[in-house]
Amino acid sequence: ANAAVDAIAGYYDAAARRADVPVSWQLELPERLPLPEADLCMMLGNLLENALRASEALPKDARRVQVLCRMLSPGMLGLIVENRYDGVLRRSGCKLLSTAHPGPGLGLLSVRTAAGRYHGEVTVETEDHIFRVNVLLNL
Repeated sequence: ANAAVDAIAGYYDAAARRADVPVSWQLELPERLPLPEADLCMMLGNLLENALRASEALPKDARRVQVLCRMLSPGMLGLIVENRYDGVLRRSGCKLLSTAHPGPGLGLLSVRTAAGRYHGEVTVETEDHIFRVNVLLNL
């Protein structure tokens, strides 16, 4: 029901179709969000950008992205973006490095920074060629 989130989802859904990456969407949000729309759209956009880039590197039959974003309670929002990837992660210590350019990735760092403003947390799980980012925001 939120126009800004719908616009971001529409943009990335069209990009995914052009790249032949199937995306499963579950967006269950109110029309008025309890946080600035720009913050949620930035997080969603960064995570989708990463997921599509990773997916495009795979054979077409292995590509898949799943997105879930909903209010878990009146004061808590959950966002999950999951995609398949080639199983190779570039790291420096415990930090993930970008696959798009040399050095650390700024997208995931931006998501972590925004989540911190809401006393939230971001967890990254990787298992069986699945890359999953879970964002929990306390609003």
